[in-house]
Amino acid sequence: MRHIIYLFSVLFLFPFGVDAQNLVMLSGVVKDSLSGEPVKGVNIVVESNNTGTISDSRGNYVLYLNEGDYEIFISAKGYQNQSLKASIKSNAEYMVELKPKMKTLTNNEGSISRFFSFLNRKNERNQVVADKTK
Repeated sequence: MRHIIYLFSVLFLFPFGVDAQNLVMLSGVVKDSLSGEPVKGVNIVVESNNTGTISDSRGNYVLYLNEGDYEIFISAKGYQNQSLKASIKSNAEYMVELKPKMKTLTNNEGSISRFFSFLNRKNERNQVVADKTK
């Protein structure tokens, strides 16, 4: 009797609890905005449903999501973070171009002057050693 009740619940009640939304594929390529080269190891994350992926060695990525509106966060070491808002109703392909982080050289006068004074002192010491050997 217990088996019949179990079989009845599995066959008739389970299908009504299944999510009716369609699964769609979000895919694309991540490239460097300056060189156009693919970027590997890029994190592509959808925080609203805790899913994500990493781009492969050719910059390709694939995510499977339910239809809907998403904010997708894209990040990689050495590049500026990006976010992408997408309304996904069917399979979609998004090419992403990441901008490299630019490190600016600051003109730190104290460090530069200390560096050059160090070089001058080094030359003075070499001169003193040379004078003593004559």
